Formats: sequence, C-alpha cells, structure tokens
Amino acid sequence: MTLSLSAQNVVKRYGGVLALSDGNLEVNSGEVVALIGANGSGKSTMSKVINGVVVLDGGQLLLDGSPVQFPSPQAARAMGISTVFQELSLIPQMTVADNIWLTREPLGRAGMVNRREVNARTEDLLSLFSGTFKTNLQPDLPVSELPPDEKQIVEILKAVSVDPRMLILDEATASLDNRQVQRLFELVKKWKADGKAIVFISHRMEEIFQIADRYSVLRNGKTVGSGRIKEVTDKNLIKLMIDKDSVFSYARKSDQKEAKPVRLEVHNLHTRVLREVSFNVKEGELVGIGGLQGQGQRDLLLSLFGAIPFSGDVQYQGKPVHFRHPRLAMKEGFALVPGDRAREGLLYIRSILENLQLPSWSQYGFPLRIGKAKKDAEKTAPV
Repeated sequence: MTLSLSAQNVVKRYGGVLALSDGNLEVNSGEVVALIGANGSGKSTMSKVINGVVVLDGGQLLLDGSPVQFPSPQAARAMGISTVFQELSLIPQMTVADNIWLTREPLGRAGMVNRREVNARTEDLLSLFSGTFKTNLQPDLPVSELPPDEKQIVEILKAVSVDPRMLILDEATASLDNRQVQRLFELVKKWKADGKAIVFISHRMEEIFQIADRYSVLRNGKTVGSGRIKEVTDKNLIKLMIDKDSVFSYARKSDQKEAKPVRLEVHNLHTRVLREVSFNVKEGELVGIGGLQGQGQRDLLLSLFGAIPFSGDVQYQGKPVHFRHPRLAMKEGFALVPGDRAREGLLYIRSILENLQLPSWSQYGFPLRIGKAKKDAEKTAPV
C-alpha cells in the first residue's frame, strides 16, 4: 500500500508552448502535498504527466524508486494512481452509478453487469458525503440532472472507487460548498491515516493551510520552492508564486494614486438569488467578488452580461444600461469568462480559430474572410 512518487526536472511542451520546463514534486504515503501556483504555472500539466494523460518530454518519474512513464490514465490507475480532474470526466447522459463504474462494472455469472451490486457499491460511496447533498442523489440519476457541486462529488467518488494508493485532487473543491469541503477534508484526513498519498491543487490559501503537510510551488513551469506548510505563511507562498511583492506594492501604490472615475455602478441589483447587491468599479480597478460556492457570484456576472433577468440600477460610463441579451453587452465592450469552460466557454470539437472568433464572425462578412480572421486571431493569441 505504501507509495513514493518523485517527479524530477519534468519538461512538457505543447507545440511552441513550454508548459513545464523544470517541474519537481515529491509525495509519499500518509501525507498531503499542496501543488501551488498561479493560473498557467503548470499545475494541471504536472498532474496530467503523473496520471498518464500526457507523456513527458524530458525529466523522469520515479515510482517506489524505479523509473516509470505512464502511457495512459489506465496505466497509472493500474499502479494505484487516481485523479479528480479539474475538467470533469463524467458522461452527462449516463447515470451516477454508470459513470463511477464505467469499464469496471461488477459482472454476474452470465457475464452481464450485476446492477444490484453496482447500485449497492454506489450507495456506499454516496454515503461518504451523506448530509451534504441538495438533491436526493441516487445511483440511477443521470449526471446531467445534477447541480455542479454534486457532479464534482461524483467525480471524486469515481476516483476513490478504485481504492488508489495515490489520489490527485485537481481543484476538487472549486464547485463545493463549505459543508462539502469540510466533509472532503475529513475524508482526506482518513485517507492519509490509511496511508494514501494525496496531491492537493487549489488556489484557496485557507484550504491549503488547513489540509496540507507540505507544499510545492510552480511558477512559469518551474518548481521554485517546497517545504513544510507549518514553516511558511500565505505571504511567503504568494511571493514564490509571483516572483515579487507586486500584489502588496500595487495595493500601496493604488492608495497613493489620484481618484479614478467610476466606470460601472451597480445599485440594488436583484435576481432570483441576489438581494440588494451594490458596488462600484473604477477605471483601472480590479474588483474581487468573494463568497462560498452558490452564494450568487455566478448570478451577478450573468445578470451584468445580459444572460439572466434582473432588476435594479446599472450604469456604465455614466449611462444607465440594462442588457437583455449577451450580444447587447458585447456591443458595449463587455466580455465574460464563464466558470464552466467545458459547457459554456469553449466548443471542444472545434478549432482554436473558431473558438477565438466565435463572438466575432459577423465582422468578417459573407463569404467569410478567413485570412483576416486568422491574422486577428494570431494577434490575440501569439505563439
């Protein structure tokens, strides 16, 4: 059951993009290692190298002291490594039970799937999160009918159903509410006591300090620091992530600047979820919207973007606006990056060019001026 995994000087390229140039990670049985870094630092790429989704281009993996390279997630799973993916690996049209046991269904004497055993095992897994569900989550429910937090729980249960020696949690708490996060952490502590090795990826510092034993920080594809979590502060980790004290210096400089004009004013905004939300955004200002999962952050952004109805007063650059459709918001210069990239942000079966220009094809005439679209796309996303 014991496990020792070492990723040493890992390199991974995607065409001309160097996602990892010198990635390092050590994790052993009975510990939680937090893999930390800003967006694009290489965290998910490192986890994909370890679990066999992508093959490394340089460096090496050592499992229990021996060199290893996994050509597929199935190969990694066979060695006891399981992953809760940031982008859910569930099939919406299938049931909760069928998603969890896909390709591993218990069979009866005639070689047919033993539905009774499948459902019984699924109920045992669901009981791990008993009392945290908003719906009556059952094994035979289609995944498409579940809210995001319960889909995330199914993804977690799918990963632990193989009883892995090592579990990678890639942003597994992002869609969970506070009760569900705390229940997951109770399970993590139990799994750690049982001797499992756990890699925990999260942007939430309070979670990292609550659950991790050690940390490893990635910046621009390189591991820039590691150690025991008790020996650092959140400010230490942020400095490692961004290479300088720019977050704090920016805040100090902002206090000294002249007052900037207000660009966006929101007063008493109401939706089905929100009540009396008011705030201002000044020119050149970055405003963070905080709160636990499900507290209305999504509704706020969608209402401002014209995707859901709302009441209240919204002014943009001094003029009242009330967008009834995202197209109207985009005409005024609004853009939205949705939280669920797989369902709302990208068309995974279409090209990068089509995705980049999806909101803008009408600008390229009919027939489409593809050459012009490609040139504009290259300016947007240079290689």
